Amino acid sequence: MTPYKIAVIGGTGPQGKGLAYRFATSGHTVVIGSRSDERAQDTAADIARRAGENASVSGTDNSTAAQSADVVVLAVPYQGHAELVASLAGQLASKVLISCVNPLGFDKRGPYGLDVADGSAAEEARRLAPEARLAGAFHHLSAVNLWSEAEFLDHEDVLVCGDDE
Repeated sequence: MTPYKIAVIGGTGPQGKGLAYRFATSGHTVVIGSRSDERAQDTAADIARRAGENASVSGTDNSTAAQSADVVVLAVPYQGHAELVASLAGQLASKVLISCVNPLGFDKRGPYGLDVADGSAAEEARRLAPEARLAGAFHHLSAVNLWSEAEFLDHEDVLVCGDDE
């Protein structure tokens, strides 16, 4: 396996934190991206403690995280997604960008899907960061399962959609 440096933008949220933990325990260098350096660093320390002494996890702001990585994972709430991706377009150019963003709204009955003019959050990211090599993946993985003690999540399948091998 070739280890990568993976930035998880939104790595302080449950999905991003769980994915970052799984990447770190698999031998990748992980950079947690957040709007808050302090929150990113605290989350990175939490992940590193859990992942073990060989894990390489750090935290910084979204822009620095995206700039520093080989692969960037978007694990942010859909609200604010477009503004964030547009602001990072330069840092995402020529990088593999993986979106696991689900366009969801919430009301008293719970979550519901939002209509997205581009078709999906990944397609919206494609439009806003056209020089990135984009794939959609990890949308349905449970944050609880990702953060669990289970060594392997062999009961999970990951669907990947993209237009760049």
